[in-house]
Amino acid sequence: MENQQEIVLSDCPIEALAEDLVSYRELADLLRTPINTLRGWVRRGQIPHYKNGGWVRFSKREILEWIERHRVKEVSYGNIRALR
Repeated sequence: MENQQEIVLSDCPIEALAEDLVSYRELADLLRTPINTLRGWVRRGQIPHYKNGGWVRFSKREILEWIERHRVKEVSYGNIRALR
């Protein structure tokens, strides 16, 4: 898959991630986003996540980096201000 950002847990040092991982519910609360929206992003490979069978977790650190990469920047065109 082209934009797939899924990482299989067996390929990662679990001990280093254990404190950082959050569930769908915890991430939904953090982002103030419905769980179904998060599930869609995971299904389409739009958000970084870890998966092992039916178990999905998110790294808070990676999510914060992902948010920063997708931040909309303000652009100014003379007297007109637009978001890009």
